Parts: sequence; C-alpha cells; structure tokens
Amino acid sequence: MDEIREQINKIDKKILAELEKRFKLTTKVGQIKADLMAPVFVPERETELILELEKQASEDVKGLVSPVFKTIIRLSRRNQYSSVYKKLRTTELGEQLESVVSRIADLNAGKRPCLEVAFREYEEVNSFFNIVNDYGFYPLEFSLKSKSGLVCRSVVTPLEVSEHTEKTEEMFIKMMYQLCNEFNDVRIVGWV
Repeated sequence: MDEIREQINKIDKKILAELEKRFKLTTKVGQIKADLMAPVFVPERETELILELEKQASEDVKGLVSPVFKTIIRLSRRNQYSSVYKKLRTTELGEQLESVVSRIADLNAGKRPCLEVAFREYEEVNSFFNIVNDYGFYPLEFSLKSKSGLVCRSVVTPLEVSEHTEKTEEMFIKMMYQLCNEFNDVRIVGWV
C-alpha cells in the first residue's frame, strides 16, 4: 500500500505543477483580455472545452471531467478578473463600481447589500453562489422568482465581518464586476 500511495503522491505533484503552468497562462490571457477590454466569461468556450475533454476521457473518469474542470475554469476566470480589474479601475464602469463601494461603509453599521440578479438558466444559480463565496462573501438571505424569468434576490455579507477595510472594498468591487460580466442584470436594490 505504501508503494501505491507514493505513486499517488508523485501524480499529485505532477497535477500541481501542471495547474501552476495553466494558471500562469490564464493570467496572461487575462492581461490580454484586459488590454482589449474583452469579456472574461465566454460560456461557449468553456462548454466546448469540457465537451472535448469528456470525449477524450476514459469511462472511468468521464463523470469527473465536468465538475473538476468547471472548478479549475472558475478559479482561472477569477484570476483573469484580477487582471481586468486593474485595467477597469481607470474606466467609467470602474468609477461606477467604486461609487457603489462608497456604501460599503454601511457594513460597519450592520447593513448588508441586497443584490438582485437575473439568470438565463437555472444552472447559473450555483455559479452565483460560487462567485459570491470566492470573493469572501456569503449570501445570508436568498429568494428565487421564476414568473418572468429566473430572478434571485440575495443579501450578502463578508465572511469575516470585523471592520471596514480596503480589502473588503476591493473584493466587493471585483465580485460586482464579475457578477455584472457573467449575468444578464445585476443590481444593488438596497441595504438592509
């Protein structure tokens, strides 16, 4: 059994090395997208990639391809948003997002932003939760309406609420930018 575990450890180290290479490349892609102001999220590209990988996978691992690569792609996308965000700060959209953050001081008064997000399809709800969590926020309340399309209303709060910090502001702006980029309609509808 020790020999098998040693082989697994070697494979894990190779996977880690390849992930590091992949993240360096996706960072470069993010910088190019930032220069071109191109969208970070291209769902067709991600779907195409996962379908191609599923075709190449053996039956033993075919069921792992989608969840594993969706996670890798999501984290790579977050990395790319950092590059775009640096460029974004000098644009009109960046200024609008900065003005939204001026209200984040309300977090110190116990208030939380209530976001409203329109989804194109039900699967995007999970993406919303992943993005919010990736940036250190947590949806406290969540409601979903489907009469006129899927619309979510959620109050979000930082995972670590201790004091108003620049990092909280920066993460909130990045989260809002990514949400605006990936979903139909994202608005702050109030503070509660």
